[in-house]
Amino acid sequence: MECTFQKVTTLGVPTATTLTPTKSEQGDQVAGSTVKGNVTASEPTYTADTQYGLKGFASLAGYEFAPVPEERLYVAGADTWGLRLLNTTPTAFDCDVRLAFREMG
Repeated sequence: MECTFQKVTTLGVPTATTLTPTKSEQGDQVAGSTVKGNVTASEPTYTADTQYGLKGFASLAGYEFAPVPEERLYVAGADTWGLRLLNTTPTAFDCDVRLAFREMG
C-alpha cells in the first residue's frame, strides 16, 4: 500500500464526519481548524506534485509519518490537505488514524 499527504485543490462537499480534535495538554485552546473524517463520498480534487510523506507500507504494519522538526508539513490557514491512500481500492477497509497537529499564529 502507499499513503501520502496531498494538498486539495477543490474540496467539494464531502460526505464525512466533522471531528473535534482532542487537546494535547490541559490549558490548550480549542482547535480553530475544521477536521473531517470517515469520508465516504465526493472525494476532493488534489493538486498535482504536492505529495508529502509519500511512503509504501505493509497493510499489517501500517503507515507512520514522524518527520523531524525541520521536515514537518506546515499548512497555511486557508489550505486544505488530505491523507490519501494511493494505488489501492480495497473492497472493505477498516483503519485507525491518529494525527497530531499544532496550530500556530
